Amino acid sequence: QFMFIGCAHVVSHVISFHELTSNASSHTYKFMPLEGQKGSLEYEVYTKRISNKLESYNYILEKENIAPEYLVLFSYGIGDGGTIAGSMPIYGQTGGGTSFTSGSVSSSSGGFASYSGTIYSMPTFGQVGSIPYSVRQHDRVLNLKIVSYKESLDGNVKVVYEGRVKSSGSSGEIAVVLPSMIEALFKDFPGHSGKTKTITTEMVK
Repeated sequence: QFMFIGCAHVVSHVISFHELTSNASSHTYKFMPLEGQKGSLEYEVYTKRISNKLESYNYILEKENIAPEYLVLFSYGIGDGGTIAGSMPIYGQTGGGTSFTSGSVSSSSGGFASYSGTIYSMPTFGQVGSIPYSVRQHDRVLNLKIVSYKESLDGNVKVVYEGRVKSSGSSGEIAVVLPSMIEALFKDFPGHSGKTKTITTEMVK
């Protein structure tokens, strides 16, 4: 018997709204941590992942004490989830293949003879059983905004990019799935404004 098992993956639903253009010119930015993020080691891990993605699109992290062109803010979270129950089919051979037969026959003269043989028929495959399962399904979310620094100095925040990623799955640890969600967010960045896309990625480590 055998069963089919899929690889670990994350399905993300991504939508973005923006006023950015895809061009070759470089842009500078800095991260602006939200309340509770400053000093967080977990937050620092995610900033490095986002920096690597932004760098591939010619966005440069400003490390000096110089005003950047943009400020980058992001938040993330995970829900308690609910239970989903069902069954997973098991597939295997249902018939055919090689079989053996033997026996004896009597003749009209009163004698006996034995025989044996092999019979082969084309094997058939199908569902031979199922395994019940019960898992918790958690909703995960990632929000990222890019703000124009100069245009926000007068107190009116000027958002030039807003991206959201939503996914759901059995993992209840945001640290396990967030790298894959970041990967999905920056696929073809900044994307078509106002258009939702579904992206499936293998679990990023």
